[in-house]
Amino acid sequence: YVQVARAIAHGNGLTSNLTAGVPLVAAYPPGYSALLVPIALVSGSAYAAFRGLSVGLVGVLVPLVWWYLRRRGVPAWAALSVLLLLALNPVLGTFSMMIMAELPFLVLLMGVLFAIDRWASSARLTSAAGVATIVGSAALVWLKEAGAGLVIGFVLWLLLRRDTRRAVALAVGSFALFLPVLVARLAEGVDLLGSRYANEFGFAFRGGVVHNVVHAVSTYANVALPQTVVPTSVSPLPMFGWASVTLDVFGTLTAPLVVIGFVVWWRRHADVMCVAVPVYVATTLVFPYTNERRLILILPFVLAWYVLGWAAAAARVAPRLHAAARPVVWALPLVSLVVLLPQFGRDYLYDLGHGSSRPRSAPYTRLLAALGSPRDLVETDYVWTTSLFTGHRTAPGAFYLARSCAPSALAAGLARDRPSFLLSAALANTPGPGSPCLLAYTAGLPSAVRIFRTAFDDASVFEFVGPGTPHPTLADLTGPVQPAGAKVGIFQALPQGPGDPGGPYPIVTPVGGTAVVTWDWGAPRRVSQVTLGQAFAPQGLVTSVSVQLRGTDGRWTTVASAAGAVGDGGVVPYLLQPLSVTASALRVEVRTAADTPVYLLDTHALGS
Repeated sequence: YVQVARAIAHGNGLTSNLTAGVPLVAAYPPGYSALLVPIALVSGSAYAAFRGLSVGLVGVLVPLVWWYLRRRGVPAWAALSVLLLLALNPVLGTFSMMIMAELPFLVLLMGVLFAIDRWASSARLTSAAGVATIVGSAALVWLKEAGAGLVIGFVLWLLLRRDTRRAVALAVGSFALFLPVLVARLAEGVDLLGSRYANEFGFAFRGGVVHNVVHAVSTYANVALPQTVVPTSVSPLPMFGWASVTLDVFGTLTAPLVVIGFVVWWRRHADVMCVAVPVYVATTLVFPYTNERRLILILPFVLAWYVLGWAAAAARVAPRLHAAARPVVWALPLVSLVVLLPQFGRDYLYDLGHGSSRPRSAPYTRLLAALGSPRDLVETDYVWTTSLFTGHRTAPGAFYLARSCAPSALAAGLARDRPSFLLSAALANTPGPGSPCLLAYTAGLPSAVRIFRTAFDDASVFEFVGPGTPHPTLADLTGPVQPAGAKVGIFQALPQGPGDPGGPYPIVTPVGGTAVVTWDWGAPRRVSQVTLGQAFAPQGLVTSVSVQLRGTDGRWTTVASAAGAVGDGGVVPYLLQPLSVTASALRVEVRTAADTPVYLLDTHALGS
């Protein structure tokens, strides 16, 4: 979204290419990015301001939901319950702090619903409400392609009302307004669904349509709805014992209560959302992932039906109770607040107090940004984040094919993308690198040089050199050479994932406070890049680290240095020096305050 906003701010059109090396319309329609353009015109890196747009839209959404519910005759206590659940909802809380299209979509959806109500009750086909409905419906799809399911529902609702003229006008008008995106994709050779949705639908149909639909329905009922409305199996709630069982039972009631509330809503109103929501949900059943992201686009209505479901259940019980006990029964929906309050501030993907990776300032991002040129491609499973913060073209082909873990598939993915670099990192909410299979496979390739690793985010950066790579004339000069020096031992690095060989690294004991390790390749070579991933002494203070090259005159010249340890917890996260000199050897010199062992990882000189 930020990359597209920057491109539009610089005057690029729908058929232009992004820094990532793909067409502007390849993944998503640019509707949300267009909203970010005014901010991008001031500063393309104003991430706080980009996020602030979502925060501000929450303040717009709340009164719109209240107004809509009250216009439908929902009692004030029930509407207030919906707003309380909305305010404490972890999913809405997460998206309201992200540079994502969900909050603009929700605000626009509420506006379209007001417009379609007025248009449907008007005697005139052409009116301001009609224009607002058609333009707003198209804008929903420009914001989120998943909104097409709701727009189809709007059209179907009008047809069920036998309002054929408005149904045709809405269908034709909204399609015509979205047509520029389709034309641009066709012109650029991009899948008409967009690359993201094309990939997801491709994986969805692999297990058979019927099986996947049944699985999706089950996941909605047992996971997605409970985890969206009132998540009960997350930190800091009890995970074991009677309290956990009670919470699980309470969470299991979510889906039945939402269904009951939907039936109540249908009987009382039979409005457009009674058709649009089921149609939208039906379109999501063929997606490979059924989770909270599918429900955020209809969240206010899911919560409203949840509250009405409680009210309907209570109405069955309340007449048989003493009048003094009835208020307690009617307040049952607010029991959810007891579950939601302890989770306030929780990202819906993580436990309380935990969060996501921070690639914007991560050392692997800064390293990649300093390597090569923008045309050099980085293989990564998070293509947009990596491209945004490194300035490189990106591709995920090998990560997609790595799901089979077959070496032939991994080789095909890398051959297709021809990356200059590969980033393997724990960027998702699951522990470990994005693909342990691809990490292990890449680490065993002679052409892949691991130039950096970090315990933070379980990240490794590989550079591809030699025949068959984008850098066919480069070689790892230090890789085949045995490190030498006084008191040098060789150990295996800890793996970052299953099957990762880790690789050898030297440990050297300083003599007189200085540790020296030398890699001598025996003949002058043109050196274009020197890197040192880590240099530290766990039990002693490192006062300085220097990387030196031996020139043709036999003299050692320092090409990179640090006033302390290098790597995780060091004064710098790595040492990197692009250059163009002739050298026959490399050495690392580490000065310490005590003669305790020094560890050196990922020391490489790349050259011709």
